[in-house]
Amino acid sequence: MCPCTGGIHVQAKNDMLHMTSVHIARDYQIEDSLFLLFPSVVLERVKHKNQANNLTWATASMPPGRRKRQATGSEPTGVLIKLKKNKADIAHSSDTMPNFPVKPTIRLSYSLAPGLQTHVLFIFVGLQRDLFTVHTALLPEKTRAILDERAQQQRIYLVEGNNAIHETFEIYRLFLYTGKLFSHHADSDQDHADNGDTEIHEDREWMRLAHAYLLGLDLRDERFCNAVVEGIIEKVTESDRYPTGLATEVYEQTDRNDKLRLLIVDLHIWKGRGTGLCEPHDDSEGPREFVQHVLEGFAAAGSAVFNDETQMPWDVNICKYHSHEITARCKEARAAGALKKRTAEGWR
Repeated sequence: MCPCTGGIHVQAKNDMLHMTSVHIARDYQIEDSLFLLFPSVVLERVKHKNQANNLTWATASMPPGRRKRQATGSEPTGVLIKLKKNKADIAHSSDTMPNFPVKPTIRLSYSLAPGLQTHVLFIFVGLQRDLFTVHTALLPEKTRAILDERAQQQRIYLVEGNNAIHETFEIYRLFLYTGKLFSHHADSDQDHADNGDTEIHEDREWMRLAHAYLLGLDLRDERFCNAVVEGIIEKVTESDRYPTGLATEVYEQTDRNDKLRLLIVDLHIWKGRGTGLCEPHDDSEGPREFVQHVLEGFAAAGSAVFNDETQMPWDVNICKYHSHEITARCKEARAAGALKKRTAEGWR
Protein backbone atom coordinates (compact mmCIF):
# COMPACT_ATOMS: atom_id res chain seq x y z
CA MET A 1 0.00 0.00 0.00
CA CYS A 2 1.40 3.40 -0.92
CA PRO A 3 2.01 5.48 2.22
CA CYS A 4 0.85 8.72 0.62
CA THR A 5 -2.72 9.83 1.07
CA GLY A 6 -4.85 8.94 -1.91
CA GLY A 7 -2.30 6.52 -3.39
CA ILE A 8 -2.96 3.39 -5.45
CA HIS A 9 -1.11 0.11 -5.06
CA VAL A 10 -0.71 -1.66 -8.42
CA GLN A 11 0.47 -5.26 -8.86
CA ALA A 12 1.06 -7.41 -11.92
CA LYS A 13 -0.19 -10.98 -11.70
CA ASN A 14 -0.04 -13.51 -14.57
CA ASP A 15 0.88 -10.70 -17.00
CA MET A 16 -2.43 -8.95 -16.25
CA LEU A 17 -2.89 -5.69 -14.42
CA HIS A 18 -4.79 -6.15 -11.16
CA MET A 19 -5.62 -3.04 -9.21
CA THR A 20 -6.88 -2.43 -5.73
CA SER A 21 -8.52 0.72 -4.53
CA VAL A 22 -8.36 1.07 -0.79
CA HIS A 23 -7.77 4.80 -0.94
CA ILE A 24 -10.16 5.33 -3.83
CA ALA A 25 -12.81 3.38 -1.94
CA ARG A 26 -12.22 5.56 1.08
CA ASP A 27 -12.14 8.91 -0.73
CA TYR A 28 -14.74 8.25 -3.41
CA GLN A 29 -17.04 5.65 -1.83
CA ILE A 30 -16.32 3.05 -4.53
CA GLU A 31 -16.22 -0.67 -3.76
CA ASP A 32 -12.97 -2.58 -4.34
CA SER A 33 -14.83 -5.20 -6.37
CA LEU A 34 -16.15 -2.54 -8.73
CA PHE A 35 -12.65 -1.20 -9.26
CA LEU A 36 -11.30 -4.66 -10.01
CA LEU A 37 -13.96 -5.38 -12.62
CA PHE A 38 -14.28 -1.95 -14.20
CA PRO A 39 -11.03 -0.02 -13.53
CA SER A 40 -11.43 2.31 -16.52
CA VAL A 41 -14.95 3.25 -15.46
CA VAL A 42 -13.87 3.97 -11.90
CA LEU A 43 -10.81 5.95 -12.96
CA GLU A 44 -12.92 8.01 -15.33
CA ARG A 45 -15.34 8.75 -12.50
CA VAL A 46 -12.49 9.80 -10.22
CA LYS A 47 -10.94 11.83 -13.02
CA HIS A 48 -14.08 13.91 -13.43
CA LYS A 49 -14.35 14.44 -9.69
CA ASN A 50 -10.73 15.59 -9.42
CA GLN A 51 -11.05 17.89 -12.41
CA ALA A 52 -14.16 19.42 -10.85
CA ASN A 53 -12.11 20.15 -7.71
CA ASN A 54 -9.11 21.50 -9.73
CA LEU A 55 -6.84 18.79 -8.33
CA THR A 56 -3.37 18.16 -9.75
CA TRP A 57 -2.88 15.24 -12.12
CA ALA A 58 -0.15 12.67 -11.51
CA THR A 59 0.72 10.15 -14.18
CA ALA A 60 2.38 6.75 -13.99
CA SER A 61 3.53 4.24 -16.57
CA MET A 62 3.34 0.68 -15.30
CA PRO A 63 3.94 -2.04 -17.92
CA PRO A 64 4.26 -5.64 -16.69
CA GLY A 65 7.39 -6.20 -14.57
CA ARG A 66 7.94 -2.52 -13.74
CA ARG A 67 6.75 -0.38 -10.86
CA LYS A 68 7.30 3.29 -11.52
CA ARG A 69 5.37 6.21 -10.17
CA GLN A 70 5.87 9.78 -11.29
CA ALA A 71 4.03 12.60 -9.63
CA THR A 72 3.80 16.33 -10.00
CA GLY A 73 5.33 18.51 -7.36
CA SER A 74 2.24 19.01 -5.27
CA GLU A 75 -0.01 16.08 -4.39
CA PRO A 76 -3.18 17.09 -2.54
CA THR A 77 -5.49 14.52 -0.97
CA GLY A 78 -7.33 12.49 -3.60
CA VAL A 79 -4.70 12.96 -6.31
CA LEU A 80 -5.36 10.68 -9.27
CA ILE A 81 -2.82 8.41 -10.89
CA LYS A 82 -3.60 8.00 -14.58
CA LEU A 83 -2.43 4.67 -15.98
CA LYS A 84 -0.85 4.73 -19.41
CA LYS A 85 -0.71 1.38 -21.18
CA ASN A 86 1.07 0.63 -24.41
CA LYS A 87 -0.67 -1.21 -27.26
CA ALA A 88 0.60 -4.59 -26.13
CA ASP A 89 -0.85 -4.09 -22.67
CA ILE A 90 -4.21 -3.07 -24.08
CA ALA A 91 -4.34 -6.02 -26.47
CA HIS A 92 -3.32 -8.41 -23.73
CA SER A 93 -5.88 -7.12 -21.24
CA SER A 94 -8.60 -7.25 -23.92
CA ASP A 95 -7.89 -10.92 -24.52
CA THR A 96 -7.69 -11.95 -20.88
CA MET A 97 -10.18 -9.77 -19.03
CA PRO A 98 -13.77 -11.05 -19.05
CA ASN A 99 -16.55 -8.89 -20.47
CA PHE A 100 -19.10 -7.78 -17.92
CA PRO A 101 -22.35 -6.55 -19.47
CA VAL A 102 -23.64 -3.27 -18.10
CA LYS A 103 -27.27 -4.38 -18.42
CA PRO A 104 -28.78 -7.89 -18.58
CA THR A 105 -30.02 -8.70 -22.07
CA ILE A 106 -31.60 -12.14 -21.72
CA ARG A 107 -32.46 -12.28 -18.03
CA LEU A 108 -35.09 -9.83 -16.82
CA SER A 109 -36.87 -9.25 -13.57
CA TYR A 110 -40.07 -11.24 -13.14
CA SER A 111 -41.79 -7.98 -12.19
CA LEU A 112 -41.33 -6.86 -15.81
CA ALA A 113 -43.05 -9.92 -17.28
CA PRO A 114 -46.33 -9.27 -19.13
CA GLY A 115 -49.40 -10.30 -17.18
CA LEU A 116 -50.65 -12.96 -19.59
CA GLN A 117 -52.54 -14.91 -16.91
CA THR A 118 -54.14 -18.19 -18.04
CA HIS A 119 -57.43 -17.26 -19.69
CA VAL A 120 -57.33 -17.65 -23.48
CA LEU A 121 -59.91 -16.38 -25.94
CA PHE A 122 -60.79 -18.48 -29.00
CA ILE A 123 -61.52 -16.10 -31.88
CA PHE A 124 -62.88 -17.21 -35.25
CA VAL A 125 -61.69 -15.00 -38.09
CA GLY A 126 -63.12 -14.51 -41.57
CA LEU A 127 -65.74 -16.39 -43.56
CA GLN A 128 -63.86 -19.67 -43.14
CA ARG A 129 -63.91 -19.25 -39.35
CA ASP A 130 -60.17 -19.77 -38.95
CA LEU A 131 -59.24 -20.17 -35.30
CA PHE A 132 -56.92 -17.76 -33.51
CA THR A 133 -56.11 -17.77 -29.80
CA VAL A 134 -55.20 -14.72 -27.72
CA HIS A 135 -54.56 -14.32 -24.01
CA THR A 136 -57.54 -12.32 -22.83
CA ALA A 137 -55.40 -10.20 -20.51
CA LEU A 138 -53.63 -8.67 -23.53
CA LEU A 139 -56.82 -7.26 -25.02
CA PRO A 140 -57.87 -3.71 -24.13
CA GLU A 141 -61.07 -3.41 -22.13
CA LYS A 142 -63.01 -1.94 -25.05
CA THR A 143 -61.83 -4.71 -27.36
CA ARG A 144 -62.95 -7.39 -24.93
CA ALA A 145 -66.30 -5.63 -24.60
CA ILE A 146 -66.94 -5.54 -28.36
CA LEU A 147 -65.97 -9.20 -28.73
CA ASP A 148 -68.21 -10.19 -25.81
CA GLU A 149 -71.09 -8.32 -27.41
CA ARG A 150 -70.63 -10.17 -30.70
CA ALA A 151 -70.30 -13.50 -28.90
CA GLN A 152 -73.69 -12.97 -27.26
CA GLN A 153 -75.25 -12.43 -30.67
CA GLN A 154 -73.44 -15.17 -32.62
CA ARG A 155 -72.42 -17.56 -29.82
CA ILE A 156 -68.79 -17.38 -30.90
CA TYR A 157 -66.09 -14.73 -30.80
CA LEU A 158 -66.08 -13.65 -34.43
CA VAL A 159 -64.03 -11.14 -36.40
CA GLU A 160 -65.06 -10.55 -39.99
CA GLY A 161 -63.57 -8.31 -42.64
CA ASN A 162 -62.10 -8.20 -46.12
CA ASN A 163 -60.28 -10.98 -47.95
CA ALA A 164 -57.06 -10.11 -46.11
CA ILE A 165 -58.56 -10.39 -42.63
CA HIS A 166 -56.55 -13.51 -41.72
CA GLU A 167 -53.26 -11.79 -42.50
CA THR A 168 -54.43 -8.61 -40.78
CA PHE A 169 -55.54 -10.36 -37.62
CA GLU A 170 -52.21 -12.16 -37.38
CA ILE A 171 -50.49 -8.75 -37.45
CA TYR A 172 -52.78 -7.67 -34.62
CA ARG A 173 -52.22 -10.86 -32.64
CA LEU A 174 -48.44 -10.54 -32.89
CA PHE A 175 -48.68 -6.91 -31.84
CA LEU A 176 -50.54 -7.88 -28.67
CA TYR A 177 -47.64 -10.11 -27.64
CA THR A 178 -44.68 -8.07 -28.90
CA GLY A 179 -45.75 -4.46 -29.35
CA LYS A 180 -44.31 -4.62 -32.91
CA LEU A 181 -45.92 -4.58 -36.36
CA PHE A 182 -44.83 -7.56 -38.45
CA SER A 183 -46.20 -6.08 -41.66
CA HIS A 184 -43.25 -6.05 -44.03
CA HIS A 185 -42.67 -8.88 -46.51
CA ALA A 186 -39.24 -8.37 -48.01
CA ASP A 187 -39.98 -10.42 -51.13
CA SER A 188 -43.01 -8.42 -52.27
CA ASP A 189 -43.02 -5.02 -50.61
CA GLN A 190 -41.06 -2.84 -53.02
CA ASP A 191 -42.41 0.38 -54.41
CA HIS A 192 -40.78 1.46 -57.67
CA ALA A 193 -40.80 5.05 -58.84
CA ASP A 194 -42.88 5.73 -61.94
CA ASN A 195 -42.62 8.48 -64.52
CA GLY A 196 -46.34 8.97 -65.01
CA ASP A 197 -46.37 7.02 -68.27
CA THR A 198 -46.02 3.50 -66.90
CA GLU A 199 -48.27 1.59 -64.55
CA ILE A 200 -47.27 2.15 -60.95
CA HIS A 201 -46.08 -0.83 -58.90
CA GLU A 202 -48.01 -0.99 -55.66
CA ASP A 203 -46.17 -1.68 -52.43
CA ARG A 204 -48.50 -4.11 -50.65
CA GLU A 205 -47.38 -3.09 -47.19
CA TRP A 206 -49.23 0.22 -47.49
CA MET A 207 -52.56 -1.56 -47.83
CA ARG A 208 -51.56 -4.12 -45.21
CA LEU A 209 -51.03 -1.30 -42.71
CA ALA A 210 -54.29 0.39 -43.70
CA HIS A 211 -56.19 -2.87 -43.12
CA ALA A 212 -54.49 -3.21 -39.74
CA TYR A 213 -55.62 0.28 -38.78
CA LEU A 214 -59.21 -0.45 -39.84
CA LEU A 215 -59.16 -3.66 -37.81
CA GLY A 216 -57.96 -1.67 -34.82
CA LEU A 217 -60.90 0.69 -35.25
CA ASP A 218 -63.30 -2.23 -35.50
CA LEU A 219 -61.92 -3.77 -32.30
CA ARG A 220 -61.69 -0.42 -30.50
CA ASP A 221 -57.97 -0.87 -29.87
CA GLU A 222 -56.62 2.66 -29.74
CA ARG A 223 -53.07 1.63 -28.91
CA PHE A 224 -52.89 -0.60 -31.99
CA CYS A 225 -54.28 2.13 -34.26
CA ASN A 226 -51.71 4.61 -32.99
CA ALA A 227 -48.92 2.10 -33.57
CA VAL A 228 -50.08 1.51 -37.15
CA VAL A 229 -50.08 5.25 -37.81
CA GLU A 230 -46.51 5.41 -36.54
CA GLY A 231 -45.65 2.43 -38.75
CA ILE A 232 -46.92 4.25 -41.84
CA ILE A 233 -44.94 7.37 -40.94
CA GLU A 234 -41.84 5.25 -40.31
CA LYS A 235 -42.20 3.64 -43.73
CA VAL A 236 -42.63 7.04 -45.38
CA THR A 237 -39.46 8.29 -43.71
CA GLU A 238 -37.41 5.20 -44.57
CA SER A 239 -38.56 4.84 -48.19
CA ASP A 240 -39.01 8.54 -49.00
CA ARG A 241 -42.29 7.57 -50.65
CA TYR A 242 -45.94 7.71 -49.60
CA PRO A 243 -49.08 5.66 -50.28
CA THR A 244 -51.27 6.76 -53.19
CA GLY A 245 -53.93 4.05 -53.16
CA LEU A 246 -55.50 4.10 -49.69
CA ALA A 247 -57.96 7.00 -49.81
CA THR A 248 -61.02 5.18 -51.16
CA GLU A 249 -61.02 2.30 -48.67
CA VAL A 250 -60.05 4.45 -45.70
CA TYR A 251 -62.67 7.12 -46.42
CA GLU A 252 -65.37 4.50 -46.88
CA GLN A 253 -64.74 2.96 -43.45
CA THR A 254 -63.91 5.96 -41.28
CA ASP A 255 -65.64 9.12 -40.11
CA ARG A 256 -64.78 12.72 -40.85
CA ASN A 257 -62.42 13.23 -37.90
CA ASP A 258 -60.45 10.02 -38.34
CA LYS A 259 -56.70 10.27 -37.78
CA LEU A 260 -55.66 8.08 -40.70
CA ARG A 261 -57.72 10.29 -43.00
CA LEU A 262 -55.79 13.28 -41.71
CA LEU A 263 -52.46 11.55 -42.25
CA ILE A 264 -53.28 10.48 -45.81
CA VAL A 265 -54.35 14.01 -46.72
CA ASP A 266 -51.19 15.52 -45.19
CA LEU A 267 -49.02 12.98 -47.02
CA HIS A 268 -50.55 14.05 -50.32
CA ILE A 269 -50.02 17.72 -49.46
CA TRP A 270 -46.57 17.77 -47.90
CA LYS A 271 -44.88 14.68 -49.30
CA GLY A 272 -46.51 14.46 -52.72
CA ARG A 273 -47.12 18.18 -53.22
CA GLY A 274 -50.36 17.32 -54.98
CA THR A 275 -48.91 14.92 -57.55
CA GLY A 276 -50.67 11.95 -55.94
CA LEU A 277 -53.99 13.24 -57.29
CA CYS A 278 -52.79 12.66 -60.85
CA GLU A 279 -52.84 9.42 -62.84
CA PRO A 280 -51.79 6.63 -62.64
CA HIS A 281 -52.27 6.83 -58.87
CA ASP A 282 -55.45 5.22 -57.52
CA ASP A 283 -56.09 8.20 -55.27
CA SER A 284 -56.62 10.33 -58.38
CA GLU A 285 -60.04 8.67 -58.51
CA GLY A 286 -60.57 8.83 -54.78
CA PRO A 287 -63.70 10.11 -53.02
CA ARG A 288 -64.72 13.69 -53.75
CA GLU A 289 -64.44 14.52 -50.06
CA PHE A 290 -60.85 13.32 -50.02
CA VAL A 291 -59.87 15.33 -53.10
CA GLN A 292 -61.50 18.40 -51.59
CA HIS A 293 -59.56 17.95 -48.34
CA VAL A 294 -56.26 17.75 -50.22
CA LEU A 295 -57.00 20.83 -52.34
CA GLU A 296 -58.08 22.86 -49.32
CA GLY A 297 -55.02 21.82 -47.33
CA PHE A 298 -52.74 22.53 -50.28
CA ALA A 299 -54.12 26.04 -50.62
CA ALA A 300 -53.80 26.69 -46.88
CA ALA A 301 -50.17 25.50 -46.82
CA GLY A 302 -49.17 27.87 -49.60
CA SER A 303 -45.55 28.18 -50.66
CA ALA A 304 -44.31 26.34 -47.54
CA VAL A 305 -45.10 23.08 -49.33
CA PHE A 306 -42.33 23.77 -51.87
CA ASN A 307 -39.76 24.88 -49.31
CA ASP A 308 -37.33 22.01 -48.75
CA GLU A 309 -36.47 23.43 -45.31
CA THR A 310 -40.05 23.06 -44.10
CA GLN A 311 -40.48 20.32 -41.52
CA MET A 312 -43.11 17.70 -42.19
CA PRO A 313 -46.08 18.07 -39.82
CA TRP A 314 -45.63 14.50 -38.50
CA ASP A 315 -42.03 15.35 -37.60
CA VAL A 316 -43.17 18.41 -35.67
CA ASN A 317 -46.00 16.71 -33.78
CA ILE A 318 -46.76 13.06 -34.51
CA CYS A 319 -49.40 13.07 -31.80
CA LYS A 320 -51.84 14.98 -34.03
CA TYR A 321 -52.33 11.67 -35.86
CA HIS A 322 -53.01 9.73 -32.65
CA SER A 323 -56.20 9.08 -30.74
CA HIS A 324 -56.00 9.40 -26.96
CA GLU A 325 -59.46 8.79 -25.60
CA ILE A 326 -58.06 5.94 -23.51
CA THR A 327 -54.28 5.89 -23.91
CA ALA A 328 -52.05 8.50 -22.32
CA ARG A 329 -51.15 11.48 -24.45
CA CYS A 330 -47.72 11.54 -26.06
CA LYS A 331 -44.90 13.32 -24.25
CA GLU A 332 -44.66 15.85 -27.10
CA ALA A 333 -48.37 16.62 -26.89
CA ARG A 334 -48.22 17.01 -23.11
CA ALA A 335 -45.26 19.38 -23.44
CA ALA A 336 -47.02 21.39 -26.16
CA GLY A 337 -50.16 21.58 -24.04
CA ALA A 338 -48.20 22.75 -21.02
CA LEU A 339 -46.42 25.40 -23.10
CA LYS A 340 -49.72 26.59 -24.54
CA LYS A 341 -51.18 26.80 -21.04
CA ARG A 342 -48.20 28.76 -19.70
CA THR A 343 -48.34 31.12 -22.67
CA ALA A 344 -52.06 31.70 -22.19
CA GLU A 345 -51.52 32.37 -18.49
CA GLY A 346 -48.77 34.84 -19.36
CA TRP A 347 -51.16 36.82 -21.54
CA ARG A 348 -53.63 37.29 -18.72
